[in-house]
Amino acid sequence: MAKKSKNPKNQNKKKKVRKCKPFNEGSVDENIKAADAAMETLDIPTALKLYQVAASMLQGKLNLNLEGKDSQQDDIVKLSNVLAKVGEAKVSMGDQDGARDCFLNAISCLSSTTWRGDEIQLHETRASLHLYLGQLSSEQEALTAYKNGTQELEACISLREKVASTQGDTDMDGDNANNNEVALHDTRKQLCGAFCNLAELYMTDLCFEENAEMECESYIQSALKISDPTDGQPLVDALQALASLRLSQNRGLEAVDHILAVYDKMKVGCEALAALVGLGEVEKESNNDQALELVEVEAANNLPGFEFRCQSSKILLECGAALKASQEDGSSMEKRKRCALASIQVLGSLMAENDEVIETWYLLGCAFVSLDTPNIEAAGQYWERAMEMLLKVKDSIEQEVAEGACDQEELEGILGQIEEVNIKLKENGCQVDGDEVMVDD
Repeated sequence: MAKKSKNPKNQNKKKKVRKCKPFNEGSVDENIKAADAAMETLDIPTALKLYQVAASMLQGKLNLNLEGKDSQQDDIVKLSNVLAKVGEAKVSMGDQDGARDCFLNAISCLSSTTWRGDEIQLHETRASLHLYLGQLSSEQEALTAYKNGTQELEACISLREKVASTQGDTDMDGDNANNNEVALHDTRKQLCGAFCNLAELYMTDLCFEENAEMECESYIQSALKISDPTDGQPLVDALQALASLRLSQNRGLEAVDHILAVYDKMKVGCEALAALVGLGEVEKESNNDQALELVEVEAANNLPGFEFRCQSSKILLECGAALKASQEDGSSMEKRKRCALASIQVLGSLMAENDEVIETWYLLGCAFVSLDTPNIEAAGQYWERAMEMLLKVKDSIEQEVAEGACDQEELEGILGQIEEVNIKLKENGCQVDGDEVMVDD
């Protein structure tokens, strides 16, 4: 959603427009800087052209080979980085095939010369390129990209561990040692995420491959071995991947403790954000308000990404359903209650970040219905809002279909979602303005 102007009085003033240089003027660095600025303002087409100009200039310079080898290596690294930025811009414009080619070319650049200098930087750069390529790919191509990414990360970790082990024998100052430790943790976290991506691949694209379940389990176990330095426990990525696997194996009860462990690590941040939209649970003690707020802000800033938490909420709801279907004892009933309440807090944190995601409204309705004492009124309000948003999307897509700008398949997908919400409303006796929400045939 576009930000509203904070100065309405100035809206009618004529804006000064700075004329940009033609795309073929300026140095490589000037074009890159201008492209970065364009990306920040979401002017993707301009950014793409500027990055492409910079890449062409660098390629021409390398073809002429007028300077020394050290300078040539710097240009190769710079070209690889620019090609990656071209790829990112193409992703933003929906050109995934073009983006994949860019990342492949960027990787090729870094393999075209004998490397001299910081090997850690080389492995980090290669890893990021392979992992991004994996996100843009599917099946065996994605598998190869993710495997290459993990190998680069493991090489990087090995080098950083050597640096850490020699700290006592060198004059490395405290700041450098701390920076290496932080970087080592970040790289291990990336490796955990890469292992989870491989596991996810065997639960989706490669689920029919021979030994898919065994491969998936193996990658998750590798991810679980990477611990969080704050508590010595596995990272949330690994725990959530394990919970997802257990659900896919129809072993939902085994998934419960893993997803609750994920929530426990996110709890403070999620509750802090959920409170902003009226869904928080924590009552603050007045004498500790300031200290608690500082903790909450830090926890909220360190939460996993939006998509990760959305998946967390779905798994929590699935685990709650699995517990309900089982022969519940006191412990199971308590865990089911925790799953329902936790899902509301996680979804509340998403709502605080972006209240225009239809799925969040729909899932909140499901979460309120899953409570021990279902809150039908609250659920109905969230489903009704989801329906309103879907109907607006439906009208827009129907117009695009009529104009030939959109295919029928996308419309059918929206109609399916509308029907799903309609069923929820009917099953729970919810009404909109006194009448059941109906979908036109």
